[in-house]
Amino acid sequence: MQQPPRAPESPLLDRPSVRFVVGAGTIKALLALGVLGVVPMMGYDLDATRATAFHFMAVGQLFLTYPSRHTWTYPLPNRYLNAAVLGGIAIQMAASWLPVTSNLLGNASIPWTLWLVVFGTAALSWSLAEAVSRVVWRQSEQP
Repeated sequence: MQQPPRAPESPLLDRPSVRFVVGAGTIKALLALGVLGVVPMMGYDLDATRATAFHFMAVGQLFLTYPSRHTWTYPLPNRYLNAAVLGGIAIQMAASWLPVTSNLLGNASIPWTLWLVVFGTAALSWSLAEAVSRVVWRQSEQP
């Protein structure tokens, strides 16, 4: 509210926003490819590998909401966002553990060790996206 509204003819995503989306998206895609390569080397089959990558992409996207909120100012705490992210993670885990939803998703059930891979890779994705966010917004000018 302290800044004037953007001009109506300005693009929906400005240059720093596009750089963040491309940078964070590239990092997340590379990490997903890494998951697809590492999980079979851990001795898991193709179904477990696919399910792990699926859960990483979903949980990683939930984690990505935090660095996506950064612009020229640091966002205020938002307990509703935190609750939504935790709820989304709970739904994702329930989708894996409940037989009905797991079967609907093509046997998306994975063991606990692979949940560690999911959350570890999602946390890495989050921290790298935070770094991209800080670099992008530090390089851009304040409006």
